[in-house]
Amino acid sequence: YNVGAALWFAAACRGSCRVYQGSKRVDVPGLYQGRSKVLLVGGGADEQCCGYGRHRTKFRNGGWPALVAESALDMERLWLRNCGRDDRVVSDRGREMRWPFLDEALVLTLLAQPLWAVADLSQPAGVGDKAVLREAARRLGLARASARPKRAVQFGTRIAQQSNCKKFGSNSRANKAHGGALEMVL
Repeated sequence: YNVGAALWFAAACRGSCRVYQGSKRVDVPGLYQGRSKVLLVGGGADEQCCGYGRHRTKFRNGGWPALVAESALDMERLWLRNCGRDDRVVSDRGREMRWPFLDEALVLTLLAQPLWAVADLSQPAGVGDKAVLREAARRLGLARASARPKRAVQFGTRIAQQSNCKKFGSNSRANKAHGGALEMVL
């Protein structure tokens, strides 16, 4: 729910706009309305390059074999769990999505590497997770971006917090009530 809602709002391509001129940040006055019909999304990067917190837990508790199994499971269910939902919510806005990290050549290249060459979860967050992608970003001159820890779209946009506050009154009450779980009523 929260990821879909964050993508739906983002796909409107409407809101404030900030540009950078050198190292200076400039806010563009007025409401920005994007005209792009295609959105690039990062789906597949975390699944293939061990970017989720649960990957660290698997690695800590079971080492490389557990991490390899978790990463493989992520890739198996990505198509059903994420891509369909994301495509539906974005197409509702009249836009299309592209998943550069799911490009066949990239997926095959990453699968051909040992996982320790793709991620090193003995390193801190923002360093070892998605290490191969972080190195590519550094080589492209994106040093600051390459060092940022992962922030999921539903948390970066604060939509999860808004949802928890609306339903439970606060984040902490939501966590106490359901431990962050999704309740399904059939």
